Amino acid sequence: IKKTLPYRNWLDDPVTLLLLSRGCARNCSFCGGSRSSYQKVANRSSPALRSPEQLLRDVEEITAFSKGPIFVIHDLRMGGPDYAHEFLDLLEEADVEN
Repeated sequence: IKKTLPYRNWLDDPVTLLLLSRGCARNCSFCGGSRSSYQKVANRSSPALRSPEQLLRDVEEITAFSKGPIFVIHDLRMGGPDYAHEFLDLLEEADVEN
C-alpha cells in the first residue's frame, strides 16, 4: 500500500482533491493551464466542467475512505452562479463533515 500513497505521511495527515474541470476560462500569467494554452493543447474553447452530481459522487466516495480535508481544485465560478449554487446546495444536503 505504501507505493500507492500520494505522499509519505498521507495516512497520518490525509488530504484529497476534487477536480472540477479540465482547462480554465482565464488567462493568468502564472498558470500553464490557461485558456489560451488549453485552446492550443486540447483544441477546446472553454473548460470541460464536471456536473455537480459527478462532483458530489466523488465527495461521497472520498468520505468513504478519508475524513481529511477535500480541496476543491479550480474556481466554482467558472461554471457560472447557477453551477456553483447547484453544487453547494447538493453538498449541503449531503451533510459532509470533511
